Amino acid sequence: MSFGSRAWYKFKKEREDRTRSHYDEWEEDIIRYITAEKASSEPFIWRTQKELCEAVGMAQSTLNEVLKRSKQLVKTVTGKGRGAKTGWTTVKLFIQYAMELVNSAKATYRQQLIQVVKDWTEELEVVAGYESLMIYLEALYFKESPPTTHVHRIRGSS
Repeated sequence: MSFGSRAWYKFKKEREDRTRSHYDEWEEDIIRYITAEKASSEPFIWRTQKELCEAVGMAQSTLNEVLKRSKQLVKTVTGKGRGAKTGWTTVKLFIQYAMELVNSAKATYRQQLIQVVKDWTEELEVVAGYESLMIYLEALYFKESPPTTHVHRIRGSS
């Protein structure tokens, strides 16, 4: 006698065939909307809950439930009452924005450092260590790894 693996399986209907959507589908809709509306100069889009719900086509109670369950959405509120602003973003977009700021700050710092080094190197006298210093600094300008330099130690020092 063979029993096989026959079991009843409940399948998920297509979204268009259902009257209600799953929370993860609503979350995907919100993420798609935020990604499309986000400006590159700021990580948040500023909308009221009502505006966001109307844009996505969902009830406010559903939005609140999605926010409770979501691990991808980020919400911030500044101010109180009628004058309050609500900012919406995703974790991915926020991290992306933060990395852009870090890279921008690094580039600015690097440019300032190069300018300081250029100003000081104009004042240096050409002596024994001048050439190796210039090779090292030139490598830094062009983002290459600096050449390895041999350290000459004085006898008796460790």
